Amino acid sequence: MDEAEQFDSAKLARYARQMMLDRIGESGQRRLLKATVAIVGCGGLGSTIGQILARAGVGTLVLCDSDEVEIENLHRQILYDERDVGRSKAVAAAARLLSINSQVKMHARPMRVDAENAAELFESSDLVVDATDNLASRYVLNAAAVRLKRDWIYGGCVGWEGTVMVVRSGTGGACLECVFGPPEPSDPATGGRFPISPATPVVVGSIEAHEVLRYLLDPAANKPCGSRYVCINLEHPRVRSNDGVPNNPACRACGGGKNLKSEI
Repeated sequence: MDEAEQFDSAKLARYARQMMLDRIGESGQRRLLKATVAIVGCGGLGSTIGQILARAGVGTLVLCDSDEVEIENLHRQILYDERDVGRSKAVAAAARLLSINSQVKMHARPMRVDAENAAELFESSDLVVDATDNLASRYVLNAAAVRLKRDWIYGGCVGWEGTVMVVRSGTGGACLECVFGPPEPSDPATGGRFPISPATPVVVGSIEAHEVLRYLLDPAANKPCGSRYVCINLEHPRVRSNDGVPNNPACRACGGGKNLKSEI
């Protein structure tokens, strides 16, 4: 075994337990190590998504957030502690994740998503995952994904409830606007304060991270199919899901659908 092979084997050793899974194996792990994922938002959802993807060995993480850590974030944003208050979330998240897995490349982007940089994120990443706290940013991501024909993953939560959607914008599924309708003029450009259980973003973020890994591991994931929608309620524990949600012709954004929310 030469020096390069020894290094490669050592690099894979930390992932031995997940490589025992049929869906992953050595070939899947190598696929993860070559992947680039952009996480838009480093708060409650992004904290969980970032940790799971870093520990799983996704090779490059692009961390986007324009906010700083505040004391009221700490009850749910599990990447941070009191020493991080006042720091850029993107920078603090990158440092923490690098301490978890030094094999993963971290790119901190202290920025707010807009039409220009959303397109760049899709073009430079294998997958974009939403961890924002406002609908306005999500509609920006949706518009870019539709225009570039790229899939992405949406997640949102409030109180005890959350939703995750694998948005097949590029492969025949419903886009975000197909499901939720067009944005309201009053939708804020930034997230407001809303009630949230500390457990909710951890559960929702874990499901998002799982969907990211499924997408990256399955070479057939890009075949035409509908979007997948999952709704979680933790107060009265239950999970509802709908696979294969199609687009439809009346959608303003993608030319693919009436508002489907009542059918999910």
